[in-house]
Amino acid sequence: MFKHKFLGVLLGVFALVLVPTIALAQVPSMDTIETVYEDLSESVDDAGGYDDDWDWDDSDDMFDSLDSYDTYDIEDEAMLGMISGFIGLIGFVILLPVWLAIYIYTALAYSTIAKKLKVENSWFAWVPILNVVLMFQIAGMSGWFILLTLIPIVNIVVIVIAAMNTCEKRGLEKLLGLLMLVPIANFILLGMLAWKKDK
Repeated sequence: MFKHKFLGVLLGVFALVLVPTIALAQVPSMDTIETVYEDLSESVDDAGGYDDDWDWDDSDDMFDSLDSYDTYDIEDEAMLGMISGFIGLIGFVILLPVWLAIYIYTALAYSTIAKKLKVENSWFAWVPILNVVLMFQIAGMSGWFILLTLIPIVNIVVIVIAAMNTCEKRGLEKLLGLLMLVPIANFILLGMLAWKKDK
């Protein structure tokens, strides 16, 4: 039993680390951008360059109005990038513990509900995607209902129906399942379903 829980948690952590790493690996580096710019400049020069008949004396009048605009050099852009990255890091550091607390609470609640209703594989609660399958199994619905969660609006209806069925199985009023639509109240409902005293 411990082995299954450990593997589930390990898989969840692996998914949390791997997905952002792959996403960040897709961001091009500054060297790549400069190389592309140089290649484009060379291709323009090879194609005949710019128009050599341009009268540069007359062009000053055309561009005089642009002098009032500030121009950014590469250092300003780098500083802006560092500031936005720092703000993103602060947001990540603040939101990560909140997200982890919500994830652990939800996993514990679904695992406890599954054990009380004698649903197999209560460790599914700790693994992303499988926890949604477990939610449907607890409600007495097929795990294949997870495919309906991919359709906007239908996903909300299916999750509320699953919550209503779970409320009924745990001996609560079926309409309490509508609380899944209310932020914060949905976590209270999960707590009631998981740790309500059995009669």
